[in-house]
This record gives sequence, structure tokens and C-alpha cells, in this order.
Amino acid sequence: MNNLFSPSIYGLIIALAILIGLWVCFLETKRKKQDVKVLFDVAFWVLISGLVGARFYHVVHQWSFYQENPGFIFHLWNGGLGIYGAIFGGLLAIWIYTRFKKLDFLIWSDIAVLGLPLGQAIGRWANFFNQELYGYPTNLAWAIYIEPINRLPQFKNISYFHPLFLYESFWNLAVFLIIFFAGRRLDKRLLKGELFILYISLYSLGRFFIEFLKPDVWRLAALPAAQLIAVFIIVLCLIITAVRRCWFKQVNVKI
Repeated sequence: MNNLFSPSIYGLIIALAILIGLWVCFLETKRKKQDVKVLFDVAFWVLISGLVGARFYHVVHQWSFYQENPGFIFHLWNGGLGIYGAIFGGLLAIWIYTRFKKLDFLIWSDIAVLGLPLGQAIGRWANFFNQELYGYPTNLAWAIYIEPINRLPQFKNISYFHPLFLYESFWNLAVFLIIFFAGRRLDKRLLKGELFILYISLYSLGRFFIEFLKPDVWRLAALPAAQLIAVFIIVLCLIITAVRRCWFKQVNVKI
């Protein structure tokens, strides 16, 4: 998308989202009595790996454009960060770091996941300033105006669209609140890693429905890739949770 504002606006919002997300993780690290220094070490690698993963996902999504304009691959200020790529890139960084340092991967994934949805909720507003992540045309009262230069070719003569960035921002905020209260009220009943499973499942559920309103979707075998990924993640998380719970009960019975 073409930027109507200074490139620094997009970067400023993303930076703010990262800082607030990191602050929440900092508080959670102290609450769980973990080493704060480890948090900042992990955060450094998560940011790098997450950014690479997010950009990679976007470039693959828009490969027809970047194949013709490879120089734009590194123009991060123009937008274009895929959240699934960021999540899995960041998760990979946590796994490698904790494995190398002989730390508990599940504990640190639960810590990281508390700041992630809040950061996403804030970061999505960068899409507003870049006039991206909008949906099909609509006459609803909360529709957003998109400048002609930023409209998809099939909508050149239409002005108002669904604000998908807003829908996803609100959903991410709801996910954050659910995880926040679940982590405190159900802390003794949750297994390690289940907060992360809850996050990725809830995010994928919201993403699945939001994709119905998105006109420029990346398709795999004629089906929206994001919806396929969402369904796969939800099913996988249900299976993992069921297997872990059954195993945990069996171990407790034997003990």
C-alpha cells in the first residue's frame, strides 16, 4: 500500500506496540519469579526472528508483486507484516534459545504470549495510517474511507470499506483480557504451555472469521491460506491439549 503519512508513523506505532508488549512480559516474568535478564535476551532474538518471519509470510503472500519489484522486499515502512509468520518466527526463537540455555520452553512461551496480543491490538493501528488491511465495501457507520491510490483495482470507484484492522485490534484486545484473567484465576489448573495454546487458538478463531471480509486473500488450492492455517492450528491445539491432559491424568493416577 502507498503511505499517505510519514513512514515514521508506521514504525512509531509498531515500536510502541513492541515496548508495551515487552513491558507486560516484564511484569509477567517478575510474577512468575523468572530471570528478567533472560526475558530481554529472549526478546532480542524474538524480535529479529519474528520480523523476518512476518516479512517472509507477507512476501510469499504478495510474491507476484515482489517478483517484479525485489527491491521493495526490504521496504518495511510501507507495511506488510504477516502475523502468522511473526508468531512462528518468534516461537522458533524462543525454542532455540531455551534449548541452548537449558531453560523451560513452555514457561517462556506462556510469558511471551501475554504481551503478544496486546502488542498486536496496538500494532494493528499502523495499518490504519498505511490504509491497508481493509475489507469489502460497506455502508456501515464505522466504515473507513480509503484513498483511490490505495484501493484494489476492482474497487477504484468505491470509497468506504470494512476496517479489518479495527476488527482484529478489538479481537486481539479481547484475547489479551481472556489470557490475562485465565493466567491468574486458573494458574494452578493450567498446564505449562496452555496459555500459549489458548492464545494461538483464540487468535486463529478470530482470524478465520475476519478473513471472510477480506477481498485480497492469499489462496492455496482455491481456499484462503489464512483460514486453512487457522483451522489447522485450532485442530492441532485441541489434539495437543487432549493428549497432554490424558497423559497428565495417567501420570497422576500412577503416582
